[in-house]
Amino acid sequence: MALLDHPRRPHRSRFLRGLAALVASGALVLAVATAAAATPVGVPVTSPNTIAAWGYNYFGQATAPDGSAFTAVAGGEAHSLALKADGTITAWGNNAYGQATAPAGSGYIAIAAGGTHSVALTANGTITAWGRNNYGQTTAPAGSGYTAIAAGTNHSLALTADGTITAWGRNNLGQATAPTGSGYTAIAAGGAHSVALTANGTIKAWGNNSFGQLNIPAGSGYKAIAAGTNHSLALNANGTITTWGYNGDGQSAVPGGSGYTAIAAGTHSLALTADGTIKAWGYNGDGQTTAPAGSGYTAIAAGLSHSLALKPPAPAAPAFVDAGPVTVNGIAGTELTHTFAVTGIPTPTVTATGLPTGLTLSPAGVLTGTPTTTGTFPVTVTADNGVGNPAALTVTLTVAAAPAAPVFTDAGPVTLNAVVGTALSREFTVTGNPTPTVTVIDPSKLPTGMTFTNGALSGTPTTAGTYTFTLEAANGIGTPTTLTVTLTVAAAPAAPAFTDTAPVALDAVVGTALTREFTVTGNPTPTVTVVDPAKLPIGMTFTNGTLTGAPTASGVYPFTLKAASSTAPDATLEVTVTVVAAPAAPAFVDAGPVTANGIAGTELTHTFAVTGNPTPTVTATGLPTGLTLSPAGVLTGTPTAAGSFPFTVTADNGVGTPASLTVTLEVAAAPSAPIFTDAGPVTLNAVVGTALSREFTVTGNPTPTVTVVDQSTLPTGMTFTNGVLSGTPTIAGTYTFTLEAANGVNPDLTLTVTVDVTDAPSTPEENLFGSLEQIFGFGS
Repeated sequence: MALLDHPRRPHRSRFLRGLAALVASGALVLAVATAAAATPVGVPVTSPNTIAAWGYNYFGQATAPDGSAFTAVAGGEAHSLALKADGTITAWGNNAYGQATAPAGSGYIAIAAGGTHSVALTANGTITAWGRNNYGQTTAPAGSGYTAIAAGTNHSLALTADGTITAWGRNNLGQATAPTGSGYTAIAAGGAHSVALTANGTIKAWGNNSFGQLNIPAGSGYKAIAAGTNHSLALNANGTITTWGYNGDGQSAVPGGSGYTAIAAGTHSLALTADGTIKAWGYNGDGQTTAPAGSGYTAIAAGLSHSLALKPPAPAAPAFVDAGPVTVNGIAGTELTHTFAVTGIPTPTVTATGLPTGLTLSPAGVLTGTPTTTGTFPVTVTADNGVGNPAALTVTLTVAAAPAAPVFTDAGPVTLNAVVGTALSREFTVTGNPTPTVTVIDPSKLPTGMTFTNGALSGTPTTAGTYTFTLEAANGIGTPTTLTVTLTVAAAPAAPAFTDTAPVALDAVVGTALTREFTVTGNPTPTVTVVDPAKLPIGMTFTNGTLTGAPTASGVYPFTLKAASSTAPDATLEVTVTVVAAPAAPAFVDAGPVTANGIAGTELTHTFAVTGNPTPTVTATGLPTGLTLSPAGVLTGTPTAAGSFPFTVTADNGVGTPASLTVTLEVAAAPSAPIFTDAGPVTLNAVVGTALSREFTVTGNPTPTVTVVDQSTLPTGMTFTNGVLSGTPTIAGTYTFTLEAANGVNPDLTLTVTVDVTDAPSTPEENLFGSLEQIFGFGS
């Protein structure tokens, strides 16, 4: 709903009758025309003011914000704008199109309010516009260098530094067709017409002329202009006002007199006198011409049916916001800024006494500069505005040394030494401002039993070792600095002690390397030596606590080790190294085959000599009954039976292949004295001429030898050989002889033998002859 159609607007019918001529002229679009800002409306005054607002307030457009920091105001159809001393914009009232949503930020120097849009000018001469844009009225030109702005119902104007006018927005009646050329000094925008002022004070108008809005007064010397809905105002150099255009409600009926300093127009007209009194005339259906009484107002603005004015607040004695005493901190060599906020109307001037070198205080109470000297400085700050008594504030200015990043005084890395069980304290100093805080980056890396607090490492280490940790110093200035610390914790002093239990016995083999380390405890680390190196096994040495080498000769080598350090007493350790020959496969000394002899019933001993390392174990298979073989290869026992017995002897020591030896054991019968099988004495008969053979058997072991004790006692013609009496006796007779059997086993045995040799039987002739011999005595 447009503002002019609002049912509660009390002057709605009368205002519409005033627009009848517009309908007749075809300018029907102005049925929703609104008031516009006019120069110098929207341009800041020199000091902050409060806002007074009156007239139509359906949308809150006449409900001015509190405060006294405002320097300019502008009124639109149903919204209002205000500019603060800090260059920010405040907006209120109807916001149907965002026209009351002021841009954020500061730096604005002028404002203008149109029908349903708003325009602002920045310090660098750029234009910002917001709100409704149905006719392009907020599509502001780009660039900078603009010096003034104005806003009509649906169009906008801007003035450049060279006096050229730029216009944009709705142009159905030519209101946005700006005149060419330069030299213009002021602009104003009405409902659908525009007005400009030249440097010599002549007036230029264009756009809608339905009510004579373009019938400008002749002449020059005008110093201000204002454009309302359908009428315009001009301020003469002598302070009189000239009006033209629509006058249906008396808005063009100028009050008499002179001395006016400012003008504004909406559906009504406003003027400001030299003493700050407001004059208002024209339509008053919403109280828009019921201006506030009194004087002292500094600026005015007119909306469609409401009015705005600025007025300085009532005088007030100065007072500091912070009653004090106040402490201000600074750093030597660093720029310092501090504001002493002060209230008072008019704005007090702030001064100070006792400021240190390098600092100044502005009249606005802003302390700035770079202090050059550290210390504490008492300062008195005074605010005075001519109202009441000046206000004084006691200030203590403390200037600290310039910030400095932390620096360790130690040139890292740092190496420390400690002993288990002995307390250690080491402080790490660091420079910097403010005072740095020193911490351990990883406390778990500290030696057990030690802590790091307030920049000091302290405690009693309990465990030996090397501990590397990092300290960090930080004070918020620059990058934290670090320091690497290595603490070597040695064991507590201790006398040397061998870890071996004495005495130590070692075994070695000739030609085989042996390494044996002898560890020793103690602090400091003991040195281990051999008391008499000559006692070491040949081929071995002792260096750095280790016995090494390959012994070359077997034997038993006892020697003494000594561990010594600066901590008494020394320690000794008795060591014996037994060196044996190198391993060798078994081998019998007699390669064999071997024949061994024994006698049944007689104890037998025979050694099978064998070599090898380790000493081989000797075994046998096939031994005859009564004999055993020891592991050393000694055959012992008493054979029970004679005979020839083959068996195998084996030697084994786990090295190489076992050795075998083939043995034959010859067991003879047991020794026995000779015994003739004949039971003596023996009598034999023989015949002369007849061969006789008689064997005499004899037992005994060894086999006895049988001989004739006296060979001459044998019968003639007979012999005794190999135990046999043989031959042919030739002479009859009785022959007694003794046989003797001997075999070395006592006693020898004899046998008496008698051989009766008879003559052979004779033939008759032989008998006759024999008889004759006997008779005659021959033949013998």
